[in-house]
Formats: sequence, C-alpha cells, structure tokens
Amino acid sequence: MALAADVNEVGSGPSHLFVSTGSNAIERLVLSGVEITAPDDDLPAQLVGHGRGAVTALAASNGLLCSTGNDMTIRLWDGHACVALALLASGVAGPPCSLSISSDARLLLSASHAGAGAISVWQLPTLLAAASSGGSRDRCLAP
Repeated sequence: MALAADVNEVGSGPSHLFVSTGSNAIERLVLSGVEITAPDDDLPAQLVGHGRGAVTALAASNGLLCSTGNDMTIRLWDGHACVALALLASGVAGPPCSLSISSDARLLLSASHAGAGAISVWQLPTLLAAASSGGSRDRCLAP
C-alpha cells in the first residue's frame, strides 16, 4: 500500500489524499476537515499510468504527485488536475520503496532495497526538462 497527502491551507481549495492498494492505479480522495470522501468533481478519481505490477510509493507536495512502481519508473502527476505530466525516469534500481518531494518541489528523493539499499536525489526541474526523452539515470544528483 502506498499513501500520499497534498494538504492545502484552509479555504485555498480541496486537499487530496492519494492511495494505491497493490495495483497499478492510484485512487484520489478528497480531504475536507476531518472527513475523507470520494471526489464529486469532474476530475478523474483514478490515475493510471504504471505499466505492470503495483505502485510501490507515492509522494505529494505543492500540487505535484510522484509515483513509482514495479515497472521501475518514476512518474510525475499534476495532483490538482489529476493528469500525468511526465515519465521522469525508467529502469531505476529497485523498485523504489519510498519517495519524498522537498517542500519547494525542487528535489525528489527515492529509496530502494536494491543491492545494499540506495537513496537517490533528483532535481525535478532538470527531470521535467529531460522528460521528453523519457528521463534518464544521468539526471540523478546522487545515485
């Protein structure tokens, strides 16, 4: 199971909870006060983009959602519009079991159990610029 929350300030729009429970899909729920409800807007309630296997980790910050899974990819989503933005990296070691986005949405950390364990640091702006070519391991600051 993977879980991420993108919480907004009160009055600045809905907060979202993203959950994946062992499939390649990510479910979107709405946080309102202390209630968690299904979305009642026209945006997708489910984000699908990982090829095979399960989503293994999620991270959200400032309207961005990152996901990784058994397909050995890291994907970036617009958490507000609920659409895929980019395939950030493919063929990553792992699969990553944990993701974290910095509060300024400039860095992404991924951790995996591959080998003796690995933590990688990625620059999100650089990854986004390279996304048209499918992302690349050479965009990683600290493999």
